[in-house]
Amino acid sequence: MLVPTTKLRLVMVMIDRHEEAVQLIQTLMSEQLIYFGVISPPVYTLLGWHGMAREAKEHTMWLLSSVDHLNDLERRIDELHPSDNPILLILPLSEVSSPVATIVTGSWQED
Repeated sequence: MLVPTTKLRLVMVMIDRHEEAVQLIQTLMSEQLIYFGVISPPVYTLLGWHGMAREAKEHTMWLLSSVDHLNDLERRIDELHPSDNPILLILPLSEVSSPVATIVTGSWQED
């Protein structure tokens, strides 16, 4: 069953090493800035940055958070991420499955 939501965001962040991703997600969860995180196997990233091309093998972190935590989440990722300029893509969610809703609230009720 899908549950409507207006407050949840899926945040994508790239990171070089799996161990760094695990540590970052654990820290963000302990600080209650994310509900959970998923780490993908390495993917190849091609990036054009300031007129220079870059190719990297990186992990994708998918982080579930709330609009209420986005400013603090961005600040903490900037502080903790090993890169000087981590890239965040923040995607709004319109619906989530019931298990996700339960993880977020224990018993789903959106204000």
